[in-house]
Amino acid sequence: MPAYPLGPEHSAARSTGPASFAGAPLEAPNQFLPNPRIALLPPLTRKAKAAEVALARALIDDITMGLCAMRTVSVVAPHTASCLRNEPDWLDHLERNKVQYILDARSTPEGLLLQLVFLPSDTMIWAARYALHVAVLPDQRREIARAVTVQLAQELERNEVFYADYVRNARAYHLYLRGLDRLKAVTLADSLWAREAFLQALEEHKDFAPALSGLSRTFTMEWLLRGRDDQALLQAAENAACEAIRQNPLSPLGHRERGVARLYQGGVEESVEALSTSVSLGPHYADAIYSLADSLVHASRPLEGLATIERALALNFIPPDTYLWSAAGACFFLERYEEAIDFVQRMKVSAPAARLAAAAWGMLDNVQEAAAERRRVLQLNPDFDLETWLAAIPIKERWQKDMYRTGLKKAGF
Repeated sequence: MPAYPLGPEHSAARSTGPASFAGAPLEAPNQFLPNPRIALLPPLTRKAKAAEVALARALIDDITMGLCAMRTVSVVAPHTASCLRNEPDWLDHLERNKVQYILDARSTPEGLLLQLVFLPSDTMIWAARYALHVAVLPDQRREIARAVTVQLAQELERNEVFYADYVRNARAYHLYLRGLDRLKAVTLADSLWAREAFLQALEEHKDFAPALSGLSRTFTMEWLLRGRDDQALLQAAENAACEAIRQNPLSPLGHRERGVARLYQGGVEESVEALSTSVSLGPHYADAIYSLADSLVHASRPLEGLATIERALALNFIPPDTYLWSAAGACFFLERYEEAIDFVQRMKVSAPAARLAAAAWGMLDNVQEAAAERRRVLQLNPDFDLETWLAAIPIKERWQKDMYRTGLKKAGF
């Protein structure tokens, strides 16, 4: 495994972090790999007509019966799956009972949305929408169920390499989950905490590809949040991502992290290529689609980037802040400044995007709001220097950098 430089200002103290999680004994993996376990959750039925609800439930029942006939998958009983739908801590129940997949069903105005999710990496690996018009489809219900069952079986087979990786390394997987959870928050402290968890996972199993991918992301997040050019961080990110790819070339995770690292190193076209590979390996992997959108914006293709981030938002419709941040950037470079500000304001923690918000307010000549965002930037990073930051931003065409500079100067930087 390549070295990952961890200078004193980059690494969390070894006495902190997820030590409390590491102490609890975990069940040893079985000698023989068990069948993957799936829970088919009954459809959410808010705002749905009674007849549509009945048809949707019948469809899920047929899929469940079809999967129960398979010898390569273990299906959670429908009663338990129904009870889990109403449990506030249902994800904890699934983890404790070693459920790796869920089929999530939701009634929408356009019909029934089905999403197959691989829980260990929180990755959507398949999705489809079916228009359930009661007058037309009752006789076709079994045909739809059969088609969905076949699709699920194919996806389960494709994803078997990821499943085996998690099951055989229970302790590393446990630590990986803790790090993954902290990466949901876009803060430096959470990124450093997550890094500690991933490093401990790699101490348990040095070739654990998901932890290598997570480790890579902590380096790029630190580079981004510190707001200064630190090539050592980006090289560490690329090293970890390349090792993740070497360990599991079929996983979209490593390709995604390499694409992000190459973006910030200035290899914009290489970034788009790596992220396109990630999306091709995981066509419903919303995080990879979001990262591809971000790289397209930096490749001076903001319109294409905005269309791509909208795909990610459709899959991950309660989005992480990073999605909204990327959408804001696309809108800014399309001169849709009000929309850019709206995306930033939708973020749960919007401070990391304060630079972008300041530039957008500056372009709107709103001095008061721009000054407020400027103060937030300096509170987060008192040493922020406009030209140093602009020099570090990987943007393909100069007009974008000039546009960003103009907005930030109007904001008082």
